[in-house]
Amino acid sequence: MNQNIEEKYQEVVASLPNRKNISLSVIQREYGVGFPTAGRILEKLQEEGYVAKERINDDPRYEIISLKKKVEKDVSLRFMAFRDNLIDLEKDANIAINEALWKKDVLRRVAKSIEEYKGEKVRVIEDAEEDVLETIIETMDSRYREFAEKEVSGIDEYIEKAGDMDYIVVNVRAGCLTNKSALARLLAKGKPCGIRVVYSFGTVIELTDVLEKFTDKIIDLPIFKQAH
Repeated sequence: MNQNIEEKYQEVVASLPNRKNISLSVIQREYGVGFPTAGRILEKLQEEGYVAKERINDDPRYEIISLKKKVEKDVSLRFMAFRDNLIDLEKDANIAINEALWKKDVLRRVAKSIEEYKGEKVRVIEDAEEDVLETIIETMDSRYREFAEKEVSGIDEYIEKAGDMDYIVVNVRAGCLTNKSALARLLAKGKPCGIRVVYSFGTVIELTDVLEKFTDKIIDLPIFKQAH
């Protein structure tokens, strides 16, 4: 609105407490403005919540919303916005809590699997990408062939009967993988042959706190491109 129209608008607003309704013709007649200007003033009155947006039946007049009603409407709108913000905050908090609990559970299971491992050495691979994943799967397949030759069912029995075998902890970050079937196969068959997969679903799971407990067991893994 230009300054002249704004001044006319403020004059109309000042007159509202003394009115029950208003129309385009009233604005034109009483404030000496043309139809387009009267329309812009009425539209802003409606946007600001001073005037109802619907006409009174088939009458050309629009009901004036009392100051009390306007305040009640404003308060109601602000309350609903506040409530929606609270709901969003609660959702975000629940997501954060669930993610924290999930990460805690993953780390607990990693620590437990290392503790239960009967061999001497643990190898760790952080943030494994697809080429590393393929190498790990080849290692898994090789171990199963070796288990078949030694007639054992898994890594613990292999260690008891045939000698030591390194335990491998692989931290796989989602988003860098396209071969989902390979990952699913590794998740399903890795643990019996001593390959523990930490699948982080796009988030970062730091293994540092867990691994510090097993510094006497952890060694480098030079055969992989990404080694801890």
